[in-house]
Amino acid sequence: MMWAQALEGSTPSLGTFHMRIGVHCSIRKGLCGALEEARRLGCDALQMFTRSPRMWARRTLSDEEVEVFRAERQRRKLFPLAVHTPYLPNLCTSDERLYSRSLLALKEDLRDAARLGAEFLVIHPGAYSPEATAMEGRRRMIQAINQAFSEAPDGVMLLLENVAGGGRRMGATFEELTQLIEDIRPLSRVGVCFDTAHALAAGYAIHTEEGLTQTMDACQRILGWDWLRMLHLNDSKVPVGAHRDLHQHIGKGFIGRDGFVRLLHHPAFQRCFGILETPKDSPQADPRNIRVIRTLLRHPPS
Repeated sequence: MMWAQALEGSTPSLGTFHMRIGVHCSIRKGLCGALEEARRLGCDALQMFTRSPRMWARRTLSDEEVEVFRAERQRRKLFPLAVHTPYLPNLCTSDERLYSRSLLALKEDLRDAARLGAEFLVIHPGAYSPEATAMEGRRRMIQAINQAFSEAPDGVMLLLENVAGGGRRMGATFEELTQLIEDIRPLSRVGVCFDTAHALAAGYAIHTEEGLTQTMDACQRILGWDWLRMLHLNDSKVPVGAHRDLHQHIGKGFIGRDGFVRLLHHPAFQRCFGILETPKDSPQADPRNIRVIRTLLRHPPS
């Protein structure tokens, strides 16, 4: 990985291995404002939007701000960088207007992520329309990604994020993720972002020792651990199988501290980096969650 090469010789040891940890940082104060937030919090890595997540409008990034951002990120050794796509696009929809806007947004985000030097672009697969089938929704998403790849510069890996499931949302199970990935070309440009809260809500009992073992055995058998590139580290406000996307502070939800200890040290995630998307309900929230995760990384399960 290019980001790993950039950090060669600079990575400290934490316990049995070092997982780089970051948070989703705000761009309210500009692109470099996100880098400053990551520095202030003591992050190794970061995730950010390049536009408002709830608006279609996109601001064109100037060459000057891109150059400054790339230089500052290199200077602060914040690697990897993941850009997250907005919430509005839906690549599985049968609504032609929404589909066209979603495809354009994906192309724009791939280009912007490449200009910024991001290693990853994270996307929610989407939901198929009421009058359609899951197969039709899957076909439209694959078609959109393949078209976007053919027109966007190489260098950014697209990560499909598992979702909490329920309704017509795609990507809640390893089977669905496998079906979404297998026809994308080139395969070298795609991977998986594993969200812990989403996995629990989708029905994977990762909060127990037996449940985590069964979950990751299924992941290896159906999907393959090699596709796992990134963790969204979120506890869950809802129990296993609730099919609701409600994040909680690390150790305060239904996964719990013991669940995260086992998860962080599982061999499936040894190549991954972790991004926290926990609630920002106080100035102490992000520092506390980072501190808890790093503490758990230093203490493997007995």
